[in-house]
Amino acid sequence: MVFASAAGGLDLPKIFVIQAGGGRPVRVTSERDTYDGAPSWSPDGRWIAFESHTGDEDRPTSRWRVPAPRR
Repeated sequence: MVFASAAGGLDLPKIFVIQAGGGRPVRVTSERDTYDGAPSWSPDGRWIAFESHTGDEDRPTSRWRVPAPRR
């Protein structure tokens, strides 16, 4: 499962993955001043696509992708 969250004291949401059966979330984005959200898996499961913009809500959003963590 992939999701965005600001839990754990983060100022802005970041992208995390977790096994469907539970376990510990793994953070996959780390830029300090970006708001990362709307994540989704690539069809082959190798990438995570997401939207990102700087903390200012009026800034344009860009689409990014990161390699999915190995399971």
